Amino acid sequence: ETGEDRFMPASPQVATYDLQPEMSAEEVSDSFVAAIEAGYDLIVVNYANPDMVGHTGDLEAAKAACTAVDTGLGRALAALEVAGGAMIVTADHGNCETMIDPETGG
Repeated sequence: ETGEDRFMPASPQVATYDLQPEMSAEEVSDSFVAAIEAGYDLIVVNYANPDMVGHTGDLEAAKAACTAVDTGLGRALAALEVAGGAMIVTADHGNCETMIDPETGG
C-alpha cells in the first residue's frame, strides 16, 4: 500500500486540444471534490488545459480552457470551505497570458 490514490482521466481523442479546450477538467474536478469530501489530508491536482490548449495558439480556445479550469477550482474551493480546508494554486510556467501583447492588444 502506497498511502496514495491516483486518478488520471483519459485525454480527449482529438487532433489538437483547441478542438476540445475543456479537455477532462470536469472529470478532474469531480475527483478533486470527491477527495475533499472524503477528507483527504493532501490533494495534488493537475489541470493541463491552459498549457496544452495554449500551445495551439488559439486564443479563444485558450480562454475556454481557462474558464473550464476556473469553474473546477471554484467547485473545489466551495467544497474546501465546507471542509475547513485550504487551497494553494501554482503553475510551472505560463502560456495563455503571452498570447496577447499588453501594449497593442493583439
